[in-house]
Amino acid sequence: MGNEHLVAYWIDGDFPCAIWENSLGALCGYVGIPSGHPWYGDSKLDQVDVHGGITYTQHEVVGHPAMIAMLEDRAERERNLPLSDDLPPLTYMQRWLQKEREQTGERRGYPYDTGLDIWWIGFDCAHLGDLVPGSSSSSGGVYRDEEYVRSEIKGLLAQAADAQQNAVGQETRG
Repeated sequence: MGNEHLVAYWIDGDFPCAIWENSLGALCGYVGIPSGHPWYGDSKLDQVDVHGGITYTQHEVVGHPAMIAMLEDRAERERNLPLSDDLPPLTYMQRWLQKEREQTGERRGYPYDTGLDIWWIGFDCAHLGDLVPGSSSSSGGVYRDEEYVRSEIKGLLAQAADAQQNAVGQETRG
């Protein structure tokens, strides 16, 4: 990591939360999803409404079964792409999967090492329409400050709580 740094860390109920500033000066928000939650291990989360969509999903521990399963699925989809001489012998996902398996058990420490079984999801504020201080291509955009990112995290937490409630409701009806 370059000039990235942790701006804030807190815990809201069962969810650890973090805000980082990336190397270009844009803020990124993260929520830790505990095991047992319906979003745990999910890398798609298309139903989540947050600034720019979910752009980060990883387990806190390298080589965790949920992370391996996600990477195996993505590597399988890449394997079905048409081959050409321009492609390396291993695709990006296959190399990432290989690295995960080799370093199994190591802690990432990013966005935050809680020491728990946490699946981190996150979003960034470096999209079209965002002012990114270290980028020349973001003129005229809006800088998304810490207050804005905290507000987006609050909305993400409300959606996570709703998803948990819906899952509990379905279990009791099922």
